[in-house]
Amino acid sequence: MDWKRFRYLSFDCYGTLIDWESGILEGFRRAFADRDVQISDPWDPTVGADPDTEPDPEPDPDPDPDPDPDPGPDPKSGSRAEDSGRVRILHAADALKRYAALEAELEAGSYRQYRDVLYEIMRRMGSDLGFELTNEEAARLPDSVSAWRPFGDTVEALRVLQKHYGLVILSNIDDALFAGSAAHLQTEFTEVVTAEQVQGYKPGLAHFHEAQRRLGFQPGEILHVAQSLYHDHVPAHDLGWTSVWVNRVSRCPGTGVTLEVGVRPAYEVPDLAGLVHLLGLS
Repeated sequence: MDWKRFRYLSFDCYGTLIDWESGILEGFRRAFADRDVQISDPWDPTVGADPDTEPDPEPDPDPDPDPDPDPGPDPKSGSRAEDSGRVRILHAADALKRYAALEAELEAGSYRQYRDVLYEIMRRMGSDLGFELTNEEAARLPDSVSAWRPFGDTVEALRVLQKHYGLVILSNIDDALFAGSAAHLQTEFTEVVTAEQVQGYKPGLAHFHEAQRRLGFQPGEILHVAQSLYHDHVPAHDLGWTSVWVNRVSRCPGTGVTLEVGVRPAYEVPDLAGLVHLLGLS
């Protein structure tokens, strides 16, 4: 592949540049802080541990003398939750899979801002667990987005890449929410196309068409870089764009926090440092 033929690199943001798994889970913790719900997440991405091998939670120091048996999968959410005395244990991988399913459902309907999508996800997850979150509790997830941090390799890789390509963001996000993330990324992007701007969500094609309209490139002049097969590589494939799958280690291996699809791009890297190497820039 002649990588020099590309004028632009387009990126999904959350899951590709920003560590949204950790961010989402922290948002859950904030939302459920007053609800005796504990997120069980001993998984360490630096060693690639399997989230399905999570150890049992620590025993409650004051256990119920006649505890209920493990309820098993929640019939509404499909998530694996356990009662440990008065505390409900919600396993991280299962919570993220529920998030992915709810997000896809909500984004497929009439357009609503991503802040409202996140708010409704929290309301439904609370319902799954048997309670109704207050407005303030449900807002803690969208309010946390500006605190979500980039992956450790993101900022340096973007610094290298912007010397050779125009960098473009195509993201399922609101303008105001992305502004907080942009400060962490420390990069001057050539264009930023958000869901708010196009009034729709990927895997719809509006982000891609809008980027092409603004920049005037041919499909062979842009390389799309993303973690999500569902949101990004399916539409890129349909439009004839070359794409690179950033297959980061994840609590949900193979898909990340998205739905499963059959598309597999021809090019795959484990992270953005791998992308820099693939493009011959390291």
